[in-house]
Amino acid sequence: MNIKLRIFPPYPDLLRKISIEYMRVVNFLVEKAVREGEFPKISTKDVKETLPSAAANTAFYDAYKIFSDYTNTGVKTIIKSPYYALRQGFKVYEKRITYALKILGEFHKGVCAVEIDSEFYSNLKRTKLKRLDITEEKGEWYANITYDLLSEPLQKPTKKKASWINIPRESEHIIF
Repeated sequence: MNIKLRIFPPYPDLLRKISIEYMRVVNFLVEKAVREGEFPKISTKDVKETLPSAAANTAFYDAYKIFSDYTNTGVKTIIKSPYYALRQGFKVYEKRITYALKILGEFHKGVCAVEIDSEFYSNLKRTKLKRLDITEEKGEWYANITYDLLSEPLQKPTKKKASWINIPRESEHIIF
């Protein structure tokens, strides 16, 4: 299931720049794969200065899917509108969304204000978040969140308290 939320990033120019870089990485990998006839061997180290590893892995996944569709249909897709996607490294709260960013080679946590209905948010807690796509449409930013419904709500693991066992002592004898 998907939901589209309006977000308010504090630095839209930075998010726009990162979204363009994400799009560039995906298109580059697809072009390279089409030229070589197979998907290239690549790791997050190859894009270490521009995207955090969570975003790089998602870009690799997107590029592989596009290349796989190309090999099956013969139609090559080129991404033209910038977006930023994550399959991990993001969280949704009632008033904000946090996601992974990399600025000048350092990891940072991006935070965007968002308004979510409290009833929907309580239902969202019973889901498994799968993907976050951040896009810009006509100057407004949106977060598309893909999630799976769970039959039972997620529960945080409880810490087990140490249990004490009383062992009866035999009478202590001191021998000199």
